[in-house]
Formats: sequence, C-alpha cells, structure tokens
Amino acid sequence: MYKNNIEFIINSTNKDEPMYGIIALVSDTLESMKADIASQRVDEDQKKAFRSAMKDMISGLIKLNGIVEGMGQRVR
Repeated sequence: MYKNNIEFIINSTNKDEPMYGIIALVSDTLESMKADIASQRVDEDQKKAFRSAMKDMISGLIKLNGIVEGMGQRVR
C-alpha cells in the first residue's frame, strides 16, 4: 500500500535530495498509515511487528535529533 512512497523515500535519500522534503514525505506517509491503522483491529503478531518497527523509528529519530542539534537548532 505504501510501497511507492517507501521506494521514493529510499531513492530520494540515495540521490541526496533535501532533507526537509524527505522528512515531509515520511511524515505524510506516517499520517496516512495512522489514519489506516485507526480503523483497524490488530492481533498479537501485528502488535509485535509494530513494537519492532517503533524501536527502529525511535533509533532513527535519535539520530535525526543529533543532526538537528549539530546544526545548532532547537527541536520543539
């Protein structure tokens, strides 16, 4: 369902596109996923997969925070 967005994010990252645009697309994709998930019931396997995905995303957010802090900007 989100394969095209994910592939575009990967390609944009590999082409060294502006970080802002890539983060905006990631955000838009997550917003769409959030809307789809809100209307669904999940089983235990899906909950486990979700927790694993969240751990990966949190790791990425920590890295992005380091980049932003290194730029001298404050994260809100």
